Amino acid sequence: MNKHYGWTVWGILGFIFAPIALIFIPVGFIVNAAEPGETGQAILYTFGGIGFTFLLLGLGFLFMDLRRRHLMRRAYNGGNAVTAKVVGVQTVNNVNMNGQHPVVLDCEYQGNVYHSRYLYRNIPEIGTEITVYVDRIDDRIGFVDI
Repeated sequence: MNKHYGWTVWGILGFIFAPIALIFIPVGFIVNAAEPGETGQAILYTFGGIGFTFLLLGLGFLFMDLRRRHLMRRAYNGGNAVTAKVVGVQTVNNVNMNGQHPVVLDCEYQGNVYHSRYLYRNIPEIGTEITVYVDRIDDRIGFVDI
């Protein structure tokens, strides 16, 4: 089965920041070439600095989210399927979709707590057992399969 792990806000910000950087840096060089002198250099340093900062942030955000997706995929495809107990149900009040707040499950297995993705319906009760795929290399990494 092919699971979709989704992008988080960090990955989306990376997709926004990196292209903005690729606009700022060439614009700085173009203005510097068109306007030689101190004014052109000031614009080059300003636009280049902003562009370089945006590029570092964007690539960093993308790397964070791609790493998270890789770890989730590794836990699902090559991890151990275990049965964990739901120990908590948390409502995420700062997210609203169609007038409903999502819920995140906290599942515990051998002292480690694993969090689910956002759930909007079919929310299990506390004490229900759910399949969690735990990574073979690092047992702190798990994918809650719900």
